[in-house]
Amino acid sequence: ARRARPTSPRAPHSPLDSPPRPPSPRGPPAPPGPHHAHAEYPLLGRAKRLYILDTTVLMHAPTSLFRFEEHDVLLPMMVLEELDAAKKGLSEVARNVRQVSRFIGEMMQQHGGSDLADGLELREPEGLDLKTGTGRLYFQTTMPETHSSLLRDGSFADNEILSTAFSLREAHPDKDIVLVSKDINLRIKAAILGVQAEDYYNDRALD
Repeated sequence: ARRARPTSPRAPHSPLDSPPRPPSPRGPPAPPGPHHAHAEYPLLGRAKRLYILDTTVLMHAPTSLFRFEEHDVLLPMMVLEELDAAKKGLSEVARNVRQVSRFIGEMMQQHGGSDLADGLELREPEGLDLKTGTGRLYFQTTMPETHSSLLRDGSFADNEILSTAFSLREAHPDKDIVLVSKDINLRIKAAILGVQAEDYYNDRALD
């Protein structure tokens, strides 16, 4: 990936640092229908690079939403469902998930009643010095088609996120589509499918 160079050396990644993925809140995928088209977004061409965040990144670092400088960020619908399923409890993961929801809620309130397809301004939360960039936050608004028989088995949540990344890559070939995940197995599956994937390192932009 070609992201802004961090100011300090990377910390080595360990799969043991990855937050556990919550049980999928949904059943098996429905067969593709007439509305399972490529996910199109009116202003997605604003930044050259789009980062798709996996649930594990937000569980690990709630402020990761604001750490991608001038690039855009997209949250798949499955990520929002997994966050909702993991918000209860007193664990650090549950607290992080609730903080992510508060960040998104504040941005939506600032956005007003405008069309969410235009994306949300990634405005720095009050009281945090994050040096927020100029990118926007988008949400998945259409269901992707399952593009490969390799995605028909295994974790439905993983496959749903991979299908979203695959669909966006095909719909926007001029844009760098990068899936960011703390889940090493999800990154491996993404590489097998030809989807660019990176780990998220300690709240710092990737190199």
